[in-house]
Amino acid sequence: MEEQRKYNLEKIVSVGLMGLAIFLWFYFIPTFAPGTQEGLVPRIGAGILFVSSFAHFFILSFGRVKKKVSLSLKEIPIVLIGVHGAFVFLLETIGFFVSAFFMLGTLMIYLGVKRKHLLVIPIFLLFIYLVFDYGLNIRLPRGFLF
Repeated sequence: MEEQRKYNLEKIVSVGLMGLAIFLWFYFIPTFAPGTQEGLVPRIGAGILFVSSFAHFFILSFGRVKKKVSLSLKEIPIVLIGVHGAFVFLLETIGFFVSAFFMLGTLMIYLGVKRKHLLVIPIFLLFIYLVFDYGLNIRLPRGFLF
């Protein structure tokens, strides 16, 4: 009974996110980014939100979920808020890359990712650096470490 209630709540959230994507696509983006060039990336984001929410709703309605999550859903938000709060606090102090490395590493370890997969973090951060610094010409916050 409890599991059925959880799936119904997830379906409601999926429908709400689809509604948000429709609102963004048809009202918010045309109002605040009227040009075609300015509205392209937000429309892509709204489209991805709609498609992923629809897929989630479809899977919950017609598919079977086989694997149960072993983490307690009551303690995850507290840890996530704490880690992200520390990230925001340390962002200006020690810089984006060092604080992002610690945040991603902490979250991956907490959520049970194998330690050998932590090697992805420097590769991901290098990719972020190249995209923002060279591709978009946007400087990420730098602290005294980097």
